[in-house]
Amino acid sequence: MTKIVFNDLRVIGRFIAIFACLFSLAACTVNGTNDGNRPTASQTPNAERVGSGTVTVGLLVSDDYGALSDGATNAPYLAGKLATQKLTKTPITLVVRRAGNDGSSLRNNAASLRSANVDIVITDVDAAQSAQLAAELSGNLIPVITLAPAANVDRMLYSADTDIAGEAKIMAEKARALKLKKVFIVRTPSARSGELTAQLEGQAAKNGLQAAVVSIGSAEAINLQQTGAGAQAAIIFATSPNLASAFLAGQANPAASPTIFGNADWVLDLTAYANLSGAHIPTPTENKLSGFAQLFKSTYGQNASVRGAAIYDLVVLTAALPQIAGAEAYTPRILTNDKGFKGQLGWFRINEQGRSIRKWILSQRQ
Repeated sequence: MTKIVFNDLRVIGRFIAIFACLFSLAACTVNGTNDGNRPTASQTPNAERVGSGTVTVGLLVSDDYGALSDGATNAPYLAGKLATQKLTKTPITLVVRRAGNDGSSLRNNAASLRSANVDIVITDVDAAQSAQLAAELSGNLIPVITLAPAANVDRMLYSADTDIAGEAKIMAEKARALKLKKVFIVRTPSARSGELTAQLEGQAAKNGLQAAVVSIGSAEAINLQQTGAGAQAAIIFATSPNLASAFLAGQANPAASPTIFGNADWVLDLTAYANLSGAHIPTPTENKLSGFAQLFKSTYGQNASVRGAAIYDLVVLTAALPQIAGAEAYTPRILTNDKGFKGQLGWFRINEQGRSIRKWILSQRQ
């Protein structure tokens, strides 16, 4: 099976001649029309069409309030739009719908996407809503790729989730390798922070580490700042780098240098924080997040997010596959190929059960 590489949309194998020209970062002109009322300029519009390609991709996304990169609230939408605008060689039509919070709005969005004759849908709604969306659309043979950990190949539902479990696992294993005894997990109230914290607690237990969860602004957080983490402990920040930097600056001994871990979103914040130098950062293998962060920031003046990077990759992928596989583009044989795909968020593949597999590495922040 051919390996598809879409960080610059090259293909390894027999499709290289076709795919080499598939993706250009040169400027292009794409007209966007707003089919509904945009809630605010910083939020995902209720409805929008971008581009005029023959392949029609549905994008059902919500605003990303939980990003740990201090990213744009509507980063998933902006990333999808950016990918569409960069696809000058394989133009698509992107049909955007703003996700709601209940079954009724999801059914309405499904009907709207169906009437727009989309060929495939990309979404970041939760697992339950992803399953419902697939149930609504599978009768019309419209596949769904979700960022949620939900898959059902029989219902044409595939997962390309960002693998928070893998992100937490590699940090806990590194802490054990460093012969640490305890980790302080500093979190915020956001959903992304909560999900990462829960995974970190579980992975800490599996690796024989004591874990203490500390909420930003709590008495426990103030006590940690006053007493420090200690020689055999690390601080893992399930927060943005900005909050982490402020937390460390508020220590009773700011010169102390505890072992610290960040998270994958930190790569998407281009701000230099001197007191975060040396932090261990988990990232998916073969990623191009640094370049994507620069592209997103130069385009929108704001930080991207991990979810945004994943959406960008999926929009590019759904544009590329029809050029390579024709009518088979969105079939299980192609989507679950054993070589996988590679984009801004690195390598991943979708297995035979429709679930995403990613691999992680740790690097240290400069």
